[in-house]
Order: sequence, then C-alpha cells, then structure tokens
Amino acid sequence: MENREALADLLQPGNLLKKSGDFAAALASYELVRERFPDEPEAHCRCAEMQLALGRKDAAEESYRRALALSPAYPEAACGLGGMLVQRREWGEAEASYRKALAGNPDHPDLHVALGDLLARLDRNTEACYFMRRAVAIRPESAAALNGLGFVLRCMEKYDEAEDFLRRAIAVDDRFAQAWCNLAICNLQRGRLQEAADAYRKAIALEKKYANAWDGLLLMSHYRMHDRNELFRMHCDYGALFPQEPVAHTNVPDRTRRLRIGFVSGDFRQHSVGYFILSILSKLDRRSFELWAYYTYPTADYRTESFRRLFTRWRPVFGLSDSEFCTQVRDDRVDILVDLSGHTGHNRLTALARKPAPVQVSWIGYPDTTGLAQIDYRLTDAYADPAGVADQYHVERLWRLPRSFLCYTPPEHAPEVSAAPCLKRGFITFGSFSTRMKIGAECIALWARVLHAVPESRLLLKSAIGFQDDGARAFLRAQFADHGIAADRIEVLAPKHLLKDHLAAYEEIDIVLDTTPYHGTTTTCEALWMGVPVVSLAGDRHVSRVGVSLLSNAGLEDLVADGEEEYVEIAAQLASDFQNLGLIRGALRAVLKNSRLLDEAAMARDFADAMRSMWHRYCDEHPVAVAACGPAAGVEVPAADVAPAPRLLIGGTGAADGWKVFAAEPGDGVDYDGDLLYLHRFGDEGFSEIYCAHVVQRLGLADVADYLKDLCRMLVLGGRLYLSVPDLDALAWMLASPVYDQATRFGMMRALFGGQMNMADFNHVGLNLDFLRDYLQEAGFDSVERVASFGLFADASEARVDSIPISLNLIAVK
Repeated sequence: MENREALADLLQPGNLLKKSGDFAAALASYELVRERFPDEPEAHCRCAEMQLALGRKDAAEESYRRALALSPAYPEAACGLGGMLVQRREWGEAEASYRKALAGNPDHPDLHVALGDLLARLDRNTEACYFMRRAVAIRPESAAALNGLGFVLRCMEKYDEAEDFLRRAIAVDDRFAQAWCNLAICNLQRGRLQEAADAYRKAIALEKKYANAWDGLLLMSHYRMHDRNELFRMHCDYGALFPQEPVAHTNVPDRTRRLRIGFVSGDFRQHSVGYFILSILSKLDRRSFELWAYYTYPTADYRTESFRRLFTRWRPVFGLSDSEFCTQVRDDRVDILVDLSGHTGHNRLTALARKPAPVQVSWIGYPDTTGLAQIDYRLTDAYADPAGVADQYHVERLWRLPRSFLCYTPPEHAPEVSAAPCLKRGFITFGSFSTRMKIGAECIALWARVLHAVPESRLLLKSAIGFQDDGARAFLRAQFADHGIAADRIEVLAPKHLLKDHLAAYEEIDIVLDTTPYHGTTTTCEALWMGVPVVSLAGDRHVSRVGVSLLSNAGLEDLVADGEEEYVEIAAQLASDFQNLGLIRGALRAVLKNSRLLDEAAMARDFADAMRSMWHRYCDEHPVAVAACGPAAGVEVPAADVAPAPRLLIGGTGAADGWKVFAAEPGDGVDYDGDLLYLHRFGDEGFSEIYCAHVVQRLGLADVADYLKDLCRMLVLGGRLYLSVPDLDALAWMLASPVYDQATRFGMMRALFGGQMNMADFNHVGLNLDFLRDYLQEAGFDSVERVASFGLFADASEARVDSIPISLNLIAVK
C-alpha cells in the first residue's frame, strides 16, 4: 500500500507536465519513477505513452511489452500496444492482446471499445457491435463507448439506432469532434445532406485540421448544386491550413531518364477505381517508367494481388504518420507522385501537403481541386473540364489528356446482355445503381419529371449503402411523394455483394438515369456494357460533366442533354420505342469495344506523354547540372564522351538489331556461342542491358543464385536485366484446373518440365514471382518488377494459353 501511494505521488509531477504538453519533460520524470519502481507496470506504461507522443515508437513498444510482462492483463498497456499493432496491420496479435487483457478485466470498457474498433476495421461488424454494446452497458456515460457503438451501427446501416447513440455521445461531450463527424456520415448515407453538412462543420469548428471532417464536407458539397465560387473558397480554406513551404528534392532533373512514378491510393482492391487504372498500369512502357505503389487501406482482398504484380515496389503505408510517409517517398526518390483519392476515403493529402515528390498529380478519385497548391497538376480532359472557365476554379494546373481522362476496363466475367425488360413487361423501367448520397433533392426533382413524362414507368434503385434501413427507404419515398410520385412506382433493390449479381441486375432496367449534379462513373460504364443506355445532364463543372466525357468518348453524344427539358425529352423519346430500345441494347457492347473509352493502349500512351511532359517542365524549371545532383534512383548517368555499353541477348539464334547475341550454336549474326548456362567468359560491367528468356529454369537449383549473380556482375550500374521463365504458379494452377482438357494440360506439363527433345531442353527448377524476386535481390539487383510483356522479341516470354500468360517476365535493375 505504501509503495502504491509513493508511486502515485511520484507520478504526479509527470502527470502535470504531460497535461501542459511538455512530453519530453514528462518522460524524464516518469523514467525516474520507473528506475525506482522497475516492477510496477504503471511506470512503464506512462513512459510508453510519452515515448509514443514523442514519436519514439520502438521505445514505446518495448515499454508496453515490459509492462505486460509484469502484468499480462494490464489494460492500459494492452490498449497501447494493441493500438500500435493495429497501425502496423498486425491484426492477429492486436486482437490476442485485447482478448487476453479482457480475460483478466472483463468489465474494462476501454478494452471493449478497443477490440470493437479493431473488429470494425476488419468488417467483423456483428462481433464489433457486441463489444461496443458491452462497453456501453458497463459505462453508459462513456462518450467513447457511445460513439464507438454508433459508428458500428452506422457501418451495419442501422441508421436510426446509430444516430441515437451518436447523439447520446454528443450529449455527454458536445466537444467530441469524432462523434459529430460520425453523425455527419450517418446523415449523409441516408440522403440528409443539410444535417450532414451542419455536423461536419461542427466537427471542424472543434478541430480546425480534422482531416476526415474536411474530406467529408468537401466531397458531400458536390452532391448538391453549390455556387462555384463558394465551393472553390471552401477548398482553398482547406488548403490554407497547409501553407506551402520550400522543399529541396534530390531527384536528377534529367529529361530523358527512366522515371519513377508513385501511385497513392487505398483503392487497389475491389473498388471502382480499379476499372480505370489496372489496364493502364499494365500497358505502360517499363523501359520508360518504374511504378511504385503506396497502399493506404488497412486490408487487402482478392483483387489486390492483381495490382501488386504491376508495381516494382509495393509499400503498405496504412498507419504511417505524415512524416513517416514523406520520408518513405523521399527515400524512394519518387519523381512523380500520383494521388488517386483526393478528398475520398483513406487519402494521404495531409502528407502530400509536405511535397514529398518533385511533381505531384491528382487523378481519377476526386472530381474537383484538392485545394492544395502543393499538388501541381490535375489530369482531366476537355469534355469534363472545358478550357477557360474550369481553370480559374483549381489551384492545380489542369492537364487535359487529348482523348479521355478515363479508360474503362470491363469485368472479365460479365453476364451476357439480356433483352430489354420492357419487351416482356409492357412498361419502361428507369433505374440507377448510383450511391444513395448522389440522389439529392435536385436529382429527385428531375427524375420525378421524367416519371411524369412517362406515366406507366417505374424507377428501380440500388445502392451499396443508404437503402437498407426502413427509415431511410421511407424518407426516400417521401421525397418522391413531394413531387407527386406514388410510392409503388419506386422500387429499391437490396445490395448485390457479388459483382456478377450486381451486373445481372441491369437486366431489370431499360434506361439508366444519370444522377445530377454528381454524375455516375463506374455505374455509367457498367450500364453501357450491359446494354443499357444512360441519359446524362451536362453541367458547368467536372462533377456534372463526367457523363459528358464518358458518353462522348463512347460515341454516344446523343444521350447527353444540355438542359433539364432536353434530359426529360431524351428519356421520354427512348422510352417511347420499345423495339428501338431492344436494338440499342444489342449493339451497345460492340459500340463500347470499338470506342475511345476502351482504348487501353491509347490511354496508356496519353498518360505516359503527360508524365514525360510534366517532367520536362520540372527539368526546365530546375536547370541543375545532372552531375551536381548525383545519379537518380537506379540510374547511372554516363559521361558525355563515353559510348554506352552494348546490350546482350542470351539465347538468340541470329542477328538482333542493337544487340550482341549469345547463342548455343554459331551462325550468322551470332557474336558469342557456347553453353548458355556458363557466363564466366564475360567480364564485369560490360553490358547496359541483358535479355535472358527461358534459360534460368534449365539450371539446377544449386546453380540459380550464382547464375543470377553473374548476370548482375555483367551489368553496369543502373543496367537492366530482362528475365523470363515459365511461371510456376500459372502452370500449376492450369494443370490442376478441371476447366482444361487433357491435351491442353499435357502441353502445360511440357511447358513446366521442358520439351525434352534434346539434353538442353530439360527444366530442372520451378520458379514463381516470390522465389525469383528473392533470388534477384540476393544477387544484388536494386529493383525487380513484373511486366506483362517486354515488347522486345516474339519468343517464349509472350506465351499464353486461353489468354492467360504462362511466362513470368521480370525487369531487374542493378
């Protein structure tokens, strides 16, 4: 007892220093206490809190673990360590830490809240709800517990109950900014836009730099028609919170070198952004660009791997502070950083405000200026942002791509186009699968006019969020009733969680009505792909002109209305001819396939040209001598009077323009001949590039590492190795798949083990991406990236079966 009282007294000075904000002095005070009481977990825990506040994460984690070693269920230490583990996405250990502490402290509300928050992050909302309810039951006046429960209920779309708990949290603590922000989202997702805006503004008034509240307010301001000047001022007010400061970058301003482009997004997963970015990344010329990913979402899904394989480096940055994120980007020496989020979820705009890369670009994710002068450009096109007026409402410089700023990649396994439902039903079904948040008062008023113009028609709606709550559906129907539309003309579908079911639901719709003022993007493309025409109203700003860009690039300009009257006329005209709708439905997919909207190669060229031109402008504005800056990341800049090293092709059979050829047999155009598996004849740093296709798998397992080290030795610094082998993962999957017949699988077996027509045609080792990347990095290569094609030779590296690549192609840079 005396020890506990002495401990409490000795901790008091540190507590006061902590309250004053002097964390360094508080830590020093707590450390003195810890020296005197090394067996007291509280002393270690207080030290950990201050170490964490000072950014000393390793020391903080050690202190928390020492506290738990002394008392395995110590709740404060479990909460602190668990929070650190969550930031590192070490979900399993974090959950175990919380549950172990709860076993010893079953009535500790903070532990229930912490575990509930973790489970909610992992979309385990039913479990999360249990722990949040338990926390509220233990401590009914805990604002944190009430807010946590309101948050989880909102995620479960139980909006009325969520609002009740969030308002209870605010009643306990009306300065709880997070509760105000959650209340805003709760209102927003069920279409109560004014209430949402008011709650967001309250959160910002309490915390001026509350990024989530700013993001929510700015994004939702596009769901209804705001004065453009007012909307621009709001974005500038956000940007003013992050004044631009001079930043020195060490990237070499060389106009012609290979550029390192970083992409920042939380949407490298099953998300609409994937339909507009995945194919472009796969088409970019890897000889000109090196692609790095900065993934901001806490978890991955089945589509994440499709993205991961397209990047040289994959950086999971969820949980990094802004400072840590910027340090990572600068250490990676990224030349151009492309933000794909804007003011949408899981963005890192506050980090980009520190200008971690010399050139920064906003693209795809957000339909307006970010408000940050530190972002140099925004990619768009002349349809979405016509030259002249749009420029004055952006702090970034608008960079208009020559065709479209979007390129749609349809889902691989979309259902076949169905017949128009009106042919069977005898009446028109209008529809929209856009999110509930886009269906505001202006949109409902316009759609009601369409329904009045086509008296027997129905309106079918589906949204991933916003319609599952009885109160939310009643509110929606009441909004239509205010315009004289009976409730039985409005049908609301439940969400379709599988993509194939979502796409199949378009068979219920004859004509899609685009939302206004916030147009659809993915939903518009999906509708067209499923044969459903989309009517769109052109507005005066990007958010209201995306439909103009999509439909114009699809060759469907006739579906774009310049005013509300024309919007109603186009919809009514389409609805008046059932047979014509059937013909349109049957033709739309073919129209799309041959349109600019699906021209992946052209879009990749346009994007590449934009990146290179932006870089040229940067170089012109920073005319620093290359030699003074040192080499760029992964690039050796040769002296002007030194001839570049030659390129070596291993395994060729004859002359190859621009390459020295190393073949198994002598012949015309062959520079070296002999056993391709022995490289000792070649000196060090003699080649700028080496091409080696389907040779390495012929080595024994013990020889692979040495062979790759020889290849690295033979390259100059910054030299590139183009390496391909049979893809073990793809071939093994195809061999085991019942989809393929016996003859095809026999061919896969030969591809895996070699044709074995002669002694040089036996494969002795199987290699997949993980194995080969490890070997290359061990051999001394600085970067390794997977590419679909080298674009150099028509050889085994281009092999495919049933459109599936069976060659693993890598570019490794020394």
